[in-house]
Amino acid sequence: FDKVLLIGDKQAKVGSPYVKDASVVAKVVKQGLSKKLRVFKYRNKHNERKTIGHRQPYTCLVIEAING
Repeated sequence: FDKVLLIGDKQAKVGSPYVKDASVVAKVVKQGLSKKLRVFKYRNKHNERKTIGHRQPYTCLVIEAING
């Protein structure tokens, strides 16, 4: 990643908007979909029921190095 907003542990460097000459090296471990979220819509006194499912995509990263 080239756009880093903040670097540091005890002495923090805050960018405006980004820290100059800073980068983060990361490795993609896994990409997938989260557990299914069920959404149930129901109207009382009408024969109306609807079930919708949604799975949010995600990417799991491992930070290897922080340069800057």
